[in-house]
Amino acid sequence: MNRTSIESHSSHRALAAASAAAVCLLAASPGRAESPVIHHNDAAMASLLEDARINFPEIPGIAAAVIVDNHVYLAARGVRNQFNQTPIQETDAFQVGSVSKALTGALLAKEVDLGNLSWSTTLFASLPDIFIGVPWSPYLNVTAAQLTAHTSGTPYDTGAHTSGASGAANDYASVSSYIGRRLNYSRDAIMDTPLFPAGTGVSYDGSHILAVAMMERATGIQYEGLMQALLFTPLGMTHAKWTPDASQHSWSGVGMAIPQSPSSSQLRNPVGGISASIEDVARFAHMTLWRPEDATHFYSASARDALRTAVKGSNFSPGFAVNVNNRAGGLELWHNGSNGYNWSMVAVWPNRRMAIVVLTNYALDYNAEGAGWVYDQIADYAALTWPSVIAATFPSAGAPTYQATQATAVDGNGNGAVYGAGYEARKAFDGNYNTRWAAPAGVTDATLTVTLPAASTVSRAVINEAGPFAKAGTSAQEFRVQHFDLFVSNGSSTVLAASGDHIGPNLQIPLNHTHHGITSASLHMQSTDGPTITELHLLP
Repeated sequence: MNRTSIESHSSHRALAAASAAAVCLLAASPGRAESPVIHHNDAAMASLLEDARINFPEIPGIAAAVIVDNHVYLAARGVRNQFNQTPIQETDAFQVGSVSKALTGALLAKEVDLGNLSWSTTLFASLPDIFIGVPWSPYLNVTAAQLTAHTSGTPYDTGAHTSGASGAANDYASVSSYIGRRLNYSRDAIMDTPLFPAGTGVSYDGSHILAVAMMERATGIQYEGLMQALLFTPLGMTHAKWTPDASQHSWSGVGMAIPQSPSSSQLRNPVGGISASIEDVARFAHMTLWRPEDATHFYSASARDALRTAVKGSNFSPGFAVNVNNRAGGLELWHNGSNGYNWSMVAVWPNRRMAIVVLTNYALDYNAEGAGWVYDQIADYAALTWPSVIAATFPSAGAPTYQATQATAVDGNGNGAVYGAGYEARKAFDGNYNTRWAAPAGVTDATLTVTLPAASTVSRAVINEAGPFAKAGTSAQEFRVQHFDLFVSNGSSTVLAASGDHIGPNLQIPLNHTHHGITSASLHMQSTDGPTITELHLLP
């Protein structure tokens, strides 16, 4: 099927469904998160931003927010650029780059709630027409979850686009509708050779575009309209749109600030095209905290859990990178983004009921000076001293395994399996996300065992695998553990309590039943290379 016929099919399908879908959209009564209390031009935040501009005078302007429980503290300082010295306003819309993926993930979660698709919906089930002529495609059974968690195996960009093929080179501008453009992009994407089989690795890509094409097919409504109706409006994101405020709101990165034209690639709006003010993004981050006591929520508890859980093979959920660290008190959901001129960062710490947002009009690598430094300074300050902040505590403190010191690790031959000093088995139980147990390189079969200080009742476990690491023979990464069995013992008998085909970050697993009088536990792992565990804890 050629591009014209794909576009025609999409247009006819959209026209046939648009009226009914629009009625359903309005009747669905989009969920609204509880509205936070906004503290404009907060003095503490303003002081932090002034310090940042003193340390990095090359940054024209910064807007930032700290969300603590139901309060948003925000401020903006500096200028849109040093070309015209126009002061930044809190209402200025910055292009947030790849943070757009986090917002797109939330929209998809809402569509899952509405029953228009599921995370397990496959490309073939949703878009069978793009596979006409390629029934052998390795992408037939790739799911919406895999597409949005960067574990589908698709390259960062389509071969047709990077080779300058007709139509693809200009983002299919000759196709009249955005729906048609994204459908053509999807058709080209499935012609590329996968970097790895879906679900076996992670490689950052633009496959949210394919998931959005699935959503547009299911609803008959263009992504931009869905985003406005189901996310921007319900959350009160009144300045969110598809182009930044004033093309001069940017910075060239060297020399002096110069005006830049906003991106015209509407095809890529789902992965990098959203512009929003600091209050807009703060409202989104506040919604993501999903406070249980709130009377209303934007999406369901199951949607919340999906966006907080890494998809098998990846360190991403459908919306965020999933991480654990001490500053966050455990789980951290984060995403950053840049269009080469602006830089953005969102970090959500659910256990501490906190979130941090930083938007700048100066793009530097996160690990270099500049925008990333600003985020770290604000995060460090907020984590320790912001009023009413919840202290960072290890989420499994008090677990029977917490800070247990009697631990061993062996390989499949019974030999000790410790990478070296600092990577001992006890590091997997010390309540510190900055340390880990690691087996030596080349070990593919290992068992980690811990003796509990006292006999305990356990019914669930949480395991955090370090990674991802380079995946051999590819440009991608992977989590090494491919299968695990968790055994528990009461001293006289040992039984299997849980099994799985992956671990990854922050895996929460129920045991097969409640086990009493447990005195030790063993995690047996089969892996592609030396496995490494940051924390493993059994819980009542």
